[in-house]
Amino acid sequence: MYGELFPVSWSKIEAFHTCAYQYASFRIWRAWKPLPFDEKNWGVDVHHALEHNLVDGEPLTERYIQYQPMMDKLAKIPGTHYGELKLAIDSELQPVDYDSPHAFAVCIIDRLALNGADAVCIDYKTGKRKDPPSRQLDFSGIIVAQNFPEVERLHNMFIWTQGGPPGRRMYTRDRIPVLWEGFMQDIEDMEWAYKHNAFPQRPSGLCGPGSKSDYPGCPVLDCPFNKRRDAIKGSRR
Repeated sequence: MYGELFPVSWSKIEAFHTCAYQYASFRIWRAWKPLPFDEKNWGVDVHHALEHNLVDGEPLTERYIQYQPMMDKLAKIPGTHYGELKLAIDSELQPVDYDSPHAFAVCIIDRLALNGADAVCIDYKTGKRKDPPSRQLDFSGIIVAQNFPEVERLHNMFIWTQGGPPGRRMYTRDRIPVLWEGFMQDIEDMEWAYKHNAFPQRPSGLCGPGSKSDYPGCPVLDCPFNKRRDAIKGSRR
């Protein structure tokens, strides 16, 4: 069962904290599956287009051309640029291959610019801007720093494709032990939940359909907080 937990990623940590029951329903019990919806599919398509533009030099098609000024601006960041870079560390925070059986924590960096002791880690966000930016930036930055020992300063950013200033988290290498301690607490909480099969239901705005998007609501219909069941019943009247 622990094989479902490791390697740890930010998406697993975030999903666990959002609703441990949904997390377990998707990743452990596999009783339910995430539902596709247009807004989510659009985000995936945008990431693929920006990846191929950076990595392969493919021009942005008309569907994504509105992001060209953004990409041109990001290209001016000093350093060597990488796209969709897969990185991992083991339990001792030493770099390992992303697919290694010893991988303890992993991340995929949408865009990384390395310039000597400075690293700029960028994650594209196609949803609405949120403040403050999540700890994902800290998590990714730690893994970047451990894979590139020359890096001393981490400049981590969410780039909101719908506009607005970037979300930023910046720190130096000496902050890594303190930041990592916080993530180890997350991981210990998850390990406890696995050991005791304790994944409580947690209500949130994601329980029901979106009011301003095509988000269909949580697909875990055996949860008492699920509001999608009411929406389904209403649609049958």
